[in-house]
Amino acid sequence: MHIDSAPPLLIVGAGPVGATMALLMAKRGHEVVLVDRKSGPCEHPAAHFIHSRTLEILAEIDPSLVQAANARGAPIDEIEEILWCTALEGMPLARCSALPDTPEQRERYHVHSPHRSLHLPQHRFEPILYEWIAREPRIELLLGTEWIGAEEESDRVISTLRRSDGSAFTRESSFVIGADGAASDVRKSLGIKMEGPPLETLISVFFQAPFEKRSKGILYWIINPSLIGVLVHHFDDDWVLMIPYHPEVEKPGDFREGDFRRLIRAAFGRPDLEPKIKVARSWFMSTAIADQYRAGRIFLIGDAAHRFPPTGGFGANTGIQDAHNLAWKLDTYLRGRAGEALLATYEQERRPIAVMNAKQSERNYEMTHEMSRALGLDPRAVDRLLGSALFNLLPRGLQRRILRGGQALALRALSKLSQASAAGETLRGRLVDAIEHQRDHFLTRGQELGFHYEDGALIPLEAPKPVIGEGIREYLPVLYPGARFPHFWVENGGKTISSHALLDRASLTLIAHESKRALLEPLLAEAAAGLPLRAAYWGKGEGAFYPSPREISLEFQLEEGQIVIVRPDAHTAAVLPVGEAPLRRVLEELQRFYSEQNPEVV
Repeated sequence: MHIDSAPPLLIVGAGPVGATMALLMAKRGHEVVLVDRKSGPCEHPAAHFIHSRTLEILAEIDPSLVQAANARGAPIDEIEEILWCTALEGMPLARCSALPDTPEQRERYHVHSPHRSLHLPQHRFEPILYEWIAREPRIELLLGTEWIGAEEESDRVISTLRRSDGSAFTRESSFVIGADGAASDVRKSLGIKMEGPPLETLISVFFQAPFEKRSKGILYWIINPSLIGVLVHHFDDDWVLMIPYHPEVEKPGDFREGDFRRLIRAAFGRPDLEPKIKVARSWFMSTAIADQYRAGRIFLIGDAAHRFPPTGGFGANTGIQDAHNLAWKLDTYLRGRAGEALLATYEQERRPIAVMNAKQSERNYEMTHEMSRALGLDPRAVDRLLGSALFNLLPRGLQRRILRGGQALALRALSKLSQASAAGETLRGRLVDAIEHQRDHFLTRGQELGFHYEDGALIPLEAPKPVIGEGIREYLPVLYPGARFPHFWVENGGKTISSHALLDRASLTLIAHESKRALLEPLLAEAAAGLPLRAAYWGKGEGAFYPSPREISLEFQLEEGQIVIVRPDAHTAAVLPVGEAPLRRVLEELQRFYSEQNPEVV
């Protein structure tokens, strides 16, 4: 089966993850059918923080895609502040930054990627992706189309789809990729479990309201006698207010538009405010990882495979990295350059990263309770009440009145926060002291760029990967198997480009000093028959690249006696000493992922 005659890929779910997967595969020359039951791009801000690593992935599709994202988003430098206050126009209580403290640390923070993290809410991000999809002739976008189920054959999958008018039809595909969210129909059809208890249930109210006092704030924790909630500023007059509620005794329908208006006014500190409420929706925060990421010819990516709290902003970013990891492997398989062994490494590599991100996100969520404790509030008091046998004997209406009365009584004590009194100063001081525990929630450069695959399509080292601290806040660029190959600016052919631009997106890239060319070229020619591999040499000779003078410093060194092999996804596959024997051994080990070639391609 030649790539041009192969059945297309079928991707279920056209959110940021599914749309990115479609664009990555189309970029590699594959036909894609992208289906979603919704009628158009998301109209709710939802996910809103785009990491530098995600922008690096989008740049592979098209650098102008990143330019469009930058034009519609705001770089982290402009929205770095997280504030705690009695109201948006009330008393500031505490603040922390999503960037390091000192100018030197900030400079080092930014040199590690050619792109700066963005605030770009989903209702502004998805339309950009849809613009690029509309320009891509290899992608067929079917909106208003529901995936019903699939039958798998030896070399293809036959999916049943249903249009919005109720009519059903079938489509053949080489693989199905489920990117259809946490309630994934694809995952459920496979019988794959993804369970986890809810941590909190919330209502997100998307509304518009004017606010003239512009700042670098993006998240505002509102603490006053009327509510404890989070305001997120989404450009211009767009806001989201997140309000916790308790489904055991409350339903979303118990909250009326008048309730939302009252809470929004309390959050702004403006009794006369007239917000325009666009939509309110309920959702539950939980941690859950799918038991497996694949069944036969069907893969899961994004929220279909994992769900964790938004505390850290890793949800959509982790999903787009899933797509990136799977895309080059499927591409290699469909081109007949690899077999099942390479496809099997998708789950092997990506599931542990989801587990890591989930644990840290849940830890960040738990640490937000430190702020409540600093105010003398017990974040578990409501859980104990709801778990009381006596309470559960009461009628639901009475339960709701008791709950809300107890909450109002507890919140009343927060009136001291805005008072010029000893008690008020004490409370405010406790909040400021508790801020340090929130830094891992917002300062996550080490986790964003420094994660690495411990096992998979790589040659592991026995020595552990070096990190700074716990590897969460600070990123240490290293040449280490499974880790992202560091970005640094290089001079190449008279141009200054990112080191990532040296990498081949369809082959392994071997990086070595130009003085080793004569030794390596015969070995590379010998290996080329069974391994997609090309070389990039560094040095000051013709055709070589060299670190640019614009680099402040390289915190790692390219060494003349060292060879680095980098995968198409910019993750290092192997680090080894120069020499015929070590290189032969490593190439033979990598060959096991490629030697069992896809038998469908002739």
